[in-house]
Amino acid sequence: MDFRSRMDDINRRKRQQEDILKAFREGKFDHIYRASELFERREAEPPREQRLLEALPHGRFEEDGDSRFVLLESRLKPDGAEQAYKLPIDSAEAFDRHDLFRHLAPDVEDLDEPLRVSDIAFVDTETTGLSGGTGMVAFLIGVGWFEIDEQGRPSEFVIEQYFIEDFCHEPLMLDRLVERLRPFRAFCTYNGKTFDLPLLRTRGVMNRLRPTIWRKPNLDLLHFSRRLWRGAFESVSLSAVEANVFELTREKDVGGAEIPAIWLDFVRTGRCERLLPVLHHNAQDIASLGSLLSRLLLCLAEPETPGVLTRASEFCGMSRWYEQQGDRQTAARLLERGLEVMREAAEEDAALAKLALLHRREKAWDRAVEIWENMLQRPLSVSHAAYVELAKYYEHQTKDFGRAAELVQQCLRQMELEEELSRLTGRGMGPAVPPGTVEALAHRLERLERRRARTKS
Repeated sequence: MDFRSRMDDINRRKRQQEDILKAFREGKFDHIYRASELFERREAEPPREQRLLEALPHGRFEEDGDSRFVLLESRLKPDGAEQAYKLPIDSAEAFDRHDLFRHLAPDVEDLDEPLRVSDIAFVDTETTGLSGGTGMVAFLIGVGWFEIDEQGRPSEFVIEQYFIEDFCHEPLMLDRLVERLRPFRAFCTYNGKTFDLPLLRTRGVMNRLRPTIWRKPNLDLLHFSRRLWRGAFESVSLSAVEANVFELTREKDVGGAEIPAIWLDFVRTGRCERLLPVLHHNAQDIASLGSLLSRLLLCLAEPETPGVLTRASEFCGMSRWYEQQGDRQTAARLLERGLEVMREAAEEDAALAKLALLHRREKAWDRAVEIWENMLQRPLSVSHAAYVELAKYYEHQTKDFGRAAELVQQCLRQMELEEELSRLTGRGMGPAVPPGTVEALAHRLERLERRRARTKS
């Protein structure tokens, strides 16, 4: 028995004795010999290493001196039915659009050659806590990557998981992890920009490892997922995206908040029964990153193709993205399609106001005016902006100062009416108009009256 195994054995015996004495003091045994029987049964348990490998049948120990970690490997086929983890791929062709990666990580453009999907390492960690800090350790690190066939298409998705059974084995695991990640040119994570990669970088420094690999581009899919699905789901956690976008249901999954306690219990007691769901949780996270990257690339490549976008939040999110890229015409078309599937009145009001603004910026005045005219029939909290925009249009575009002044007067009268109704009923007529609205409208009306008087004279 080597030194490490001997120390593990001593620590195991000590923990067993402490547990038995605690149980006896709490009155769980009516005689001391019953506690001794339990101790003897525990003594007869297989060694910790054997029990760990029995619980993780696909794992093997990687050792260097007294340090070791468990390495597990899984190989998945895209859309494979009979496999441990689900990997739905919407479009393998989207992976060929090298120009799209820069929209998920702008620093991809700094690379010497175009980024390919086989250059990306998908990374996710399970840690001893969720609040951060230098004392937090990643006891399980998952890494995934696509292997490419002769035609340059993803043929297999490989997942490797690095698991340590105690804190002292962290340096070896991190060293081997860095070697595995070195050939890749970018990372793909979910909130990894804020959590996973800074943690791994910090743990490397704490263990006197100063690798530069963490400076590589990071495609953090959380940010674009928020663009598409914020408000559509209760949350945009990876598991929520899986369930709602890919209709993927995890069986016997473990909540992320429970994972730190499960590992710490394993370190203390050596019990392995609850570890397998944690490993499954981590591996499915890695596989889901591959699926999600495929979906986001497809949304970027073909947003106007029927069936690619289906939810109102997706149309609105991609519309905002195209507007930021300077393509307001595509942004308007996507927003129009989003209006077709909207069900909430407030959501529709906001989309109509945005669509009119897009048409105004493109100087498509007929379309913008049509939307503003329709919005006048809605409560003032919604129609106020339409009154103002129409007044601007008639003042500056058609020079119809009379019509512009009439619209401002209508808006002021509508404000008085809604204020009176609110006072009588004791109920508001909707969200309040912005502060200073009355003063601004009064000032505009004075200017319009002066301009109208000058044209008459």
